[in-house]
Formats: sequence, structure tokens, C-alpha cells
Amino acid sequence: MPSSGYPVQSRISSAQTGAPQTPSGSTTALLRMYNPVSRDHLYTTSAAERDNAVADFGYVDEGVACQVFATASTGTIPLLRVYKPATGDHFYTTAAAERDNAVATHGYVEEGVACHVYPNK
Repeated sequence: MPSSGYPVQSRISSAQTGAPQTPSGSTTALLRMYNPVSRDHLYTTSAAERDNAVADFGYVDEGVACQVFATASTGTIPLLRVYKPATGDHFYTTAAAERDNAVATHGYVEEGVACHVYPNK
């Protein structure tokens, strides 16, 4: 179990079953970085955020994890991102209740919507 207190249930780079073969909107790359000191993975659709994380915060660019939607598209849901300053850990979930619990009881700070994804079916 990671220091966040939440078990790793799946990886963002995992293929989601049940997603339409033809997306109903324009996708963008979900960029993946890794910080070897904090052992944190950071995901973003922003090249500027990636460049800043690599230049100023010790992250290593790991390339494109997958394709996602930068904005809501038919059939997608938001992937929510929170950050725990005490450990340098990012946590991602599509469940608002899980995000709210991480913020209320585990010291995370809400960072908003990372991107939009198809729900797991």
C-alpha cells in the first residue's frame, strides 16, 4: 500500500474495456512523469506543466501514457487529481467521494480535473 493510505487498484495507462472504438471528440496525450525521490507519478495534458515538473521538481519525463479528453466529451467522466504536500504524492480517481475523503482525512489538496476518460465498464 502506498504512503497515501490508498491501495493501488489500477494504473492509468491500463486499457479500459468497453470504451467506444471511435471516440466522440478530439483526444490529447496524457503525459506521464516520475519523481524518483518521492516515488510519485504525475499525469497531465499540459506540456508546460510537464516541462516545469522536469526542470524544477525532479521529475523524469516518461512520455505519453495514453490518449484522453482535455474537456468533457460524450460518455466521458472527469479524472480528478489531488496532491499530498507532506509526501509529494499525487492521487487520481473518478469518484468524487474518494477524492473528498482523501482531502478531508488524508492531507491531500484538490488540484481539479486532470482530464476526462471513459468509465470502466
